[in-house]
Amino acid sequence: VKWLSKRDLRKKKKGAGEAAGKKRQQNSARQDKKEKDAGRNIEYAPITQLLEQNLVVIKQIQQNMMQNKVHENTELLSKFRDNILEASNTMNSMTGMMEQMPQMPQINTSTFLFQ
Repeated sequence: VKWLSKRDLRKKKKGAGEAAGKKRQQNSARQDKKEKDAGRNIEYAPITQLLEQNLVVIKQIQQNMMQNKVHENTELLSKFRDNILEASNTMNSMTGMMEQMPQMPQINTSTFLFQ
């Protein structure tokens, strides 16, 4: 046990108060950033959903391959492709920051086997 003098205790309390003030400022800044990001996320929500769906599809394809059920992947690969094309089309039609980006390359869908 470390014994502190009254002077040390006052310093410690003062330092804790300043640290708490800094934490409140940091938390406020984080909250502001989260709110700002939430506004952006609403705009990109359709793309995010499609990409999350593709993560699920990829995991299912992996499971099928591990279980030697490769033929079941045909529909999953089609879903993966459709999600990518839809995300690309959505990004091409977006305004704001996306308008400043170069146009996405056009994909020749006639070369795909499964349509």
